[in-house]
Amino acid sequence: MSNSQSKIAAPQNKGLVKKLGFKSRNQFTGFMSVVLTGQLIYSCFEALKGVFYNMLLKMLHLNNAQLGGNLQLDRNCDLFLNSRWLD
Repeated sequence: MSNSQSKIAAPQNKGLVKKLGFKSRNQFTGFMSVVLTGQLIYSCFEALKGVFYNMLLKMLHLNNAQLGGNLQLDRNCDLFLNSRWLD
């Protein structure tokens, strides 16, 4: 096998991180850590919300619409803060 053939056979993925728009592998790793951790927390919170939803309504003295509005506001703030972190 010649030298030029071995270069073709080896996958060149050094530029993949840069193609995705990240400046370094550490920035990509940090981004993926935040995304995966956020997804884990979000999925756990959704599961806990289903179990404790009625108790949460009583404890906070809110109705369904008010709690829904507060949760939506919380998610919008999280989205804004996470998107600002990427800049």
